[in-house]
Amino acid sequence: MTQNIEIQYGTYKIGVTSSSIREGTFRLDRSYRSFSLDVDVIVTGTSDSNFVANCQAIEDAFEKDNQQLTIKYGPAGGTQQTYCDYNPTNFTGLNIRGHANKPGSDFDTDRSRLYSVSINGELPADSSDDDFRQSANWTLAFDESRLMTLSFGGVYTAGYPSSVATKATKSYLDNVATWISSVFTDLDGIFSAFSITEADFELMPETVEALDDDHHKIRFSRTYKQVNFPNTTWSSGTPNNNSSINNAQVKFTRTYTNNHGNNQIGVIKVRVDYSCSVDRTATSYTAMKALWTDSIKGWLVSQAKDRWGGTLSAIENGSEDLDVSGNTIRANMTIMIFAGNSGILSEDVTITLQGDDGKNYVPVWDGVPYSYSVTTNGGQLTATVTSTVSRVGSIASMPGAPPAASGGGSWDRTGYTRPVGSSYVGKDPDGKGAAVLIYTTTWTVNWRWIVSAGSVSRGTVERSSGGSSGGGAPGSGGASAVTPPKKTVRFDQVGINSGAIPGYSSGGNS
Repeated sequence: MTQNIEIQYGTYKIGVTSSSIREGTFRLDRSYRSFSLDVDVIVTGTSDSNFVANCQAIEDAFEKDNQQLTIKYGPAGGTQQTYCDYNPTNFTGLNIRGHANKPGSDFDTDRSRLYSVSINGELPADSSDDDFRQSANWTLAFDESRLMTLSFGGVYTAGYPSSVATKATKSYLDNVATWISSVFTDLDGIFSAFSITEADFELMPETVEALDDDHHKIRFSRTYKQVNFPNTTWSSGTPNNNSSINNAQVKFTRTYTNNHGNNQIGVIKVRVDYSCSVDRTATSYTAMKALWTDSIKGWLVSQAKDRWGGTLSAIENGSEDLDVSGNTIRANMTIMIFAGNSGILSEDVTITLQGDDGKNYVPVWDGVPYSYSVTTNGGQLTATVTSTVSRVGSIASMPGAPPAASGGGSWDRTGYTRPVGSSYVGKDPDGKGAAVLIYTTTWTVNWRWIVSAGSVSRGTVERSSGGSSGGGAPGSGGASAVTPPKKTVRFDQVGINSGAIPGYSSGGNS
């Protein structure tokens, strides 16, 4: 006995022979994502052994997963029309599961048995709008700095595009970028206050999870982070985002010293701390080194100058860690920037004054100890100016004279010494920083104060009063046996205007 509808699951056929006859109608439910088939089957046998074998055959058939399911109209051996064909081999049917249940019925005899058979499966998301994307979602997040992160997720299925069996992973790789680009475009139009341009984002974590072991479905997630500071390379002097660089972290720290002994701003130092992950395409130390030295390093030096000003820069020191096993770069460097200043790194000035009253003390013996004859030849004031200057490119000029002393007059230079040391800074091994010559000059200049017009005062110096001829100590109250004559002496009085020192200017070093 045969029937006009043939249902086949794997190699097992229903409605073709009298040993497996469909009872009643079959029920087929189908949606965009899935299908299910339910049918009752009466299994018979011509003998006990034949009956047992036929029952075992249907039970074994529906214990197997991912078998092809076809439904055909027309008698077996005649012309048949295929109503549906769900084939896991070419991915027209996915994750197909069969089940045979013996519910117990009036058809059950010693040579017949009724089975309720169900077959369930999923279908490829082969709509032209979905490109095998069965489900999808996205999340736009803003951090405290209003920098954006855009996360995508969903499920891709296998399929049969252009009669080519395509696994779910390939469906994902072939189509996900197009879908994500369309979302970026839509969001850029919706959030008009922000610039949500895909070129300004970089792909960060990405996961692909298989939902079965037959490549029928995968679940994916992708996260795109907004690039605030370009992870750049050079192209004819123009910075461009480099797709090989991910998660770049850049920090610029400016340091400077205001105490230079000079009213000029000295050299500015900028420390750059950098880290990034490198795409796996850079698979060797040589490739990663080239990425750092040829692309990143020069860009960072230029950015330091652009942000803090300057046309000349020298890399004072730095360190670079290229982790080939982990494909990461970590580096730091200190850049010296010279711009709009005198090129002075440091300047220290010391003024040492030495005064001599010009007095001459001649002991006299008049019966009283500690008596002197005091004369003066005129006082003297000398100064030593010591200036140590480190500056770029030139030797420091001689410092000027000390501040003027009081009483009228001028400083007269009596001599000087000037040792000079020099050293190069910034000779970067990659040629990204300028090599600058630093001169350290130490001036020692001696000066004498000359009075051109000053006052002269007269004074007298006497021996101690109240001394005794017996040689007692001064002030002992003994009677004076000898009264020496008073001696008149001359001395000059000069002094330095100490209030001028804080405002001292070092002359040519500005």
